[in-house]
Amino acid sequence: MEQLVTSLDKLLKYKNEDPSRFYTYLSDLVLTENDETHFVESFIPKVYYLYDKQILRKDIVYLSLLACENHTVLNKFIEYDKSVFVLNIQDPVSLFDYYIYEKKHWIYEIVNNPDAYPKLAAFKTIYNKLKMIKYITVTNSPDVDIDCLHAMSSQINVELLEDFWKFYIDQVNSFIDVVRFCKKIVPTDVSSSRLFICASQNCLLDTLSTYADLSDMTHWEEILEKLRSEGNADQLNVFTGFVIMATLINFLIRDSYRSASLKKDFVNSLFDCVKSKLIELQDKKLQIELLENIFYLLFNRHGNDFTCKEKEVRFVLFLLKAVIEELKLKRVYEKNSNEHERLENLNVHVVDILWRLDLIVNTKMTPKVEEQLLSYMLAPPESLIHICLKRENFERAYEVIELVGWYSTFSPSSVWKIPGGFCMKNVFASSMLCRGLQILQQQQQQHQPEILYQSCTICRFAIYDLSDTSTDLLEQVED
Repeated sequence: MEQLVTSLDKLLKYKNEDPSRFYTYLSDLVLTENDETHFVESFIPKVYYLYDKQILRKDIVYLSLLACENHTVLNKFIEYDKSVFVLNIQDPVSLFDYYIYEKKHWIYEIVNNPDAYPKLAAFKTIYNKLKMIKYITVTNSPDVDIDCLHAMSSQINVELLEDFWKFYIDQVNSFIDVVRFCKKIVPTDVSSSRLFICASQNCLLDTLSTYADLSDMTHWEEILEKLRSEGNADQLNVFTGFVIMATLINFLIRDSYRSASLKKDFVNSLFDCVKSKLIELQDKKLQIELLENIFYLLFNRHGNDFTCKEKEVRFVLFLLKAVIEELKLKRVYEKNSNEHERLENLNVHVVDILWRLDLIVNTKMTPKVEEQLLSYMLAPPESLIHICLKRENFERAYEVIELVGWYSTFSPSSVWKIPGGFCMKNVFASSMLCRGLQILQQQQQQHQPEILYQSCTICRFAIYDLSDTSTDLLEQVED
C-alpha cells in the first residue's frame, strides 16, 4: 500500500513520472479493512483527478485489475464511479455507462429530469414531449404527488400537444381539483395519492361516498355548489335528492335537529329550503319519485306506532301541497305523461289526508288522539262518522258521507268494518244514515232536544245496521 501511495504522489507531483509502476502496484494491492476508508475517500478521488489530467487512463486501471483478478479493488472503483457519474448525452461512452450502472436506457434520465439538460430546450417539440412523458409517469405512479403534478402541468406547452394529451392534462387537473376539495371533507388520515387514484376511476360523489361520511349535513351545501360548478347535472340531481330525503328523515324521524326543530324560524327556513330544492330539481322523473317518497315518510313506524305526530304531519302535507301547486302552476309535466298522472294521484291523496287531519283535529283532539293521530286519520269512513257523532259534530259527519260518496257507490254487497265489530250491509242503513244527518243539520239550530236525540239515534242505529228500528224513528221524526 505504501509503494502505491508513493507512486500516486509522484504522479501528482511530477508531470513526467511514468504511470506503469502505478498500474502494477494497484493490480497487486491487497485491500484491508483498515485501509478501506482511506482508499475510498482519499485515494480514489486523486486517481480520478489524474484521469481528468489525462495522466492516468481509466480503461488501463480496469484492465490491470481484471488481469490480476483483483475484484475487490475493482468493485471499489466501480462503486465510486457510480456515485460520481453524471450523464453526458453527447458522449457515447457516458450513455453506455448509464445503461450499465442503472440497468435502463439513458432516455429515462432525460424524461425524469428534463430541466437538467437545457440544451434540449432548443428542440421545443421534443423537449415538450419529454416533459409530457415525465408527467404521464408521475400520474401512473403508485404514490402520486399532486403538488408536483400541478407544477408540471404549468410547465408543459399545451399548444404543442395533440388534442388527446390536452384532454389528458385537463382530466388530471380536474382530478387534482377533486382531491383538494375532498381533503376539506374526508378524514385527514386519507392520503392525497389514494384520493387521486379513486377520483381518476370514479365520479366526485363516488369518491366522497368512499372516504367521507355523507350523512354529515355540514358539508352538503359545499358539495352541491361544487357539483353545480362542474356542470354535472346527473350527479347534482342525485345528490340534491339525497339531501332532500336525508334532511326530512333527520327532521321527521331521527330528530337530529333536537332543540332547533322547536324554533319556528328554523322550521320555516327548512320548509323553504326543501321546497326550493324540490321545485328546482331538473330530473322530473326523480322529482315525482321524491314527492311520493316524502309522502310515504308520513307512515314510518317505530314499533307499532307512527313516528310522525301532528307537527310533522302538517309539515309534510303542507310541503307537498305547496310543491304540487307550484308544479301545476308552472305546468312542469306534460298533461298525458306518466309523471303528470302520478302527480295528480299524489295530489288526491294529499288533499284527502289534509281533510282527514282537519276532521280529526277539529272533532276529537285528546292526548290519546294526539299520540295516535295518524291511526285515527287512516280510520275508515264509518269510524270517522262514529267519531263525529260521538262529539255531536253532525255537520262533519254529513261531510264524511258526501266526500265518501255513499249515495252513489254503496251497494247491498258492500261491507264496511267499524269499531266494535259491527257491519253495515244494506242500502237502507246507508240511506237512513244520510237522511238522519240531513235532519240533524236542519234541526240543530232550532234547539229541539227530542228531535235531535231521535235523529242522532237514527244515525247510530244506521251505523250498527238496525234498519227496522231506524226506519220507525225516521218516520216519526219526519211526521
